[in-house]
Amino acid sequence: MTACGKKSSDSSDLSEEKSSEPVTLSEAFSKKGIWFYSYSSPQKEKAIDAVYIFNGKGRVRYYSLNYCSGSTIKYEEIRDKNINEIEELVKIRSQASGKCFLTSLSKEGYNISLSDEEEEGIKEEVQNIGKDLPYDLHITSDETGNGTAKETLEVATDENSKICGLDVKKRNHCPADMEFIPPSDSFVTSVYDKNFSGVLNGKEDYDGNLTSRGLYALVPPEFQGFTLDQPGADGIEVD
Repeated sequence: MTACGKKSSDSSDLSEEKSSEPVTLSEAFSKKGIWFYSYSSPQKEKAIDAVYIFNGKGRVRYYSLNYCSGSTIKYEEIRDKNINEIEELVKIRSQASGKCFLTSLSKEGYNISLSDEEEEGIKEEVQNIGKDLPYDLHITSDETGNGTAKETLEVATDENSKICGLDVKKRNHCPADMEFIPPSDSFVTSVYDKNFSGVLNGKEDYDGNLTSRGLYALVPPEFQGFTLDQPGADGIEVD
């Protein structure tokens, strides 16, 4: 296992990235950029369940939108909005969603059973809305040890985080963490005036088929897609 190194930063904007080949996740996350987590590829009527906004300085703001009904945002709602306007909309919905859920937790007869760790994780996530959080990337190598089987984004990787933080066991309950599998191809899809490219997190449906659930970034129309980092990449922990 290699230790985490200094995270690179980049003041350029991913939505204006010009590259002739796929961009690694570490390079993509080092740039300013807005990413949308959804259960399917971007489509106008599909819901956005969470948003990650990277500031180009090694920090990310994470917004969850799926705690209470009515708080999610559809892709069509960000039509004609710039990044600042999108974040303002996302922040308002995320705060409303979090407050709604915390209120539900305090009510007698609430019918969803959560462990103490899960409940603490949700409370911490709500407190972190709009904050610039540290993050790390982690590679799980394949059978040969030379390739990447999956890459994980770990958010709130500091000693001040009660649920996420530096404790490996607690990271199982970190709501913002996300795993990615190697992309099978590069693509850009458009919804109205916005172009998206993404990377899947390997979730399957009930029949065992790979879904298009993943993280999708705003990119230029000629973008060449993303690729996972490989073992040996500077500053990325490997096991």
